[in-house]
Amino acid sequence: MRRRPGYRDGRYRGFAGTDRVGLLGMFLSLALGIGLPALLTLFLQSRLPLPRAAAVMTAAFLVGLAVSWLCRRRDWPLLSLFQLFSVMTLLFFSLTLRHRVIERVVFQDTRHLSAAGIAIGILTTVLLFRWMKKREDRPSPFLWAFFALFLGFLAYSFSLGALLGVNILADGGPVQSTAAQVLRLEKENRRTYGRVSSNYTVYFVVVKENGLTSGGRFPIDKPAYDSLHPGDEVELILHPGALGASWIECVIEESP
Repeated sequence: MRRRPGYRDGRYRGFAGTDRVGLLGMFLSLALGIGLPALLTLFLQSRLPLPRAAAVMTAAFLVGLAVSWLCRRRDWPLLSLFQLFSVMTLLFFSLTLRHRVIERVVFQDTRHLSAAGIAIGILTTVLLFRWMKKREDRPSPFLWAFFALFLGFLAYSFSLGALLGVNILADGGPVQSTAAQVLRLEKENRRTYGRVSSNYTVYFVVVKENGLTSGGRFPIDKPAYDSLHPGDEVELILHPGALGASWIECVIEESP
């Protein structure tokens, strides 16, 4: 029977393959697997523009997958570290996309992207369910079914975030724009993880009915929020979306 990576005599041995560091290795895997992607995300968010940060995070994810595959092939005990690193890199990448891209616009229709995300989540759940069912060391049916469902939900969340991000970042289609009058300004405190502070603020402007929409609330950046007052005008820009999900961004109307 093929040995499980990181295990000797049926017991997990950690990094060095000995009982003395087995538990230490397991906790070190958790700390590094979560901490390294978190630190990488913090650095990229503060130092690099989003396209470059996205490229670096994607490269880190692919490297994690490649090293995980190598660890499994070579039966190295570092497998759990790089598997966790890959998953957490994807998680923090998703949070970065949501905070810096997705939360800054308003989508018109994302039903087809949601359906694609659900399909990816279901496929992931089915594949994991079948894979775990074949393992000789699988836990109870309830546990491995729960594990498969949990990872399927993560796959749905990650894939939907990635599709929404690509829909915005790769969008180069023709746009429509119109002026809209500001009714009031609002802000909302939210909570996330993987940032210096777990709390952040999203700023909004509420506008009257206009040529593009029947009015509503649109996110804006803080400098625009600080400079606007009720009665001012903003510019709403409608983009077609690279994947067919149209989206609207709100900017301060430029003077001619």
